Amino acid sequence: AQYAVDALLEAGLDRIVANVSHLPEICTAALQRLHVGSARLQISDESQELLGSAGGLKQALAHLGSAPFVVLNADVISGIDLRGLLFAHERGRERHGVMMTLALHEPIRGGHYREIRLSPDSGLVEGYGEVRENVPFFSGAAIIEPGALAALIPGAAAEFVPSLLEPWVRKQKVAGYYFKEEWFDVGSPQHWRDTHLSLLRALETGRLSGRIRKRIES
Repeated sequence: AQYAVDALLEAGLDRIVANVSHLPEICTAALQRLHVGSARLQISDESQELLGSAGGLKQALAHLGSAPFVVLNADVISGIDLRGLLFAHERGRERHGVMMTLALHEPIRGGHYREIRLSPDSGLVEGYGEVRENVPFFSGAAIIEPGALAALIPGAAAEFVPSLLEPWVRKQKVAGYYFKEEWFDVGSPQHWRDTHLSLLRALETGRLSGRIRKRIES
């Protein structure tokens, strides 16, 4: 979570909302110990009922206001420059009226993910391919317009892909933004172990981006 906060702070964002569900007291206490600089950290608690990856966003809107907001998965460590993603979203909104922009990572050798297909002309998401090796994939980072969640029912469970992403893809209102900085999945013990070793190797060889290196060395 600290790596996600660091990315938000580097982009100049000053309002952070963290979702908690499992072990909410422990997670909240840990989140409140993060280094957030001058930003304001608020907790969106769905421990009484799991609302899913889209329903949780709908609930968090009460803390986020009316401006477009950034979504970052907490089980990912990424070197993405969110300022580039923000710029891409603004451009897509001006040209095509997009409601969200997905950060797509360039293919990772050995990684098997679902391909996200972009139109070469418009840069809009056309659809999805199969899960396979060496394809661009959704990194877990996105910028979303609050209006994109208007059809979701408050307090009802909903998942990101079927309830939010797919409807806007059909309307041609989702843009993509490629990046190739570091990206690590830490969503399981095995992935965390592999990421830990990869970070150590990158640190030793000087191939680690400044923000992540600074956090590790601190």
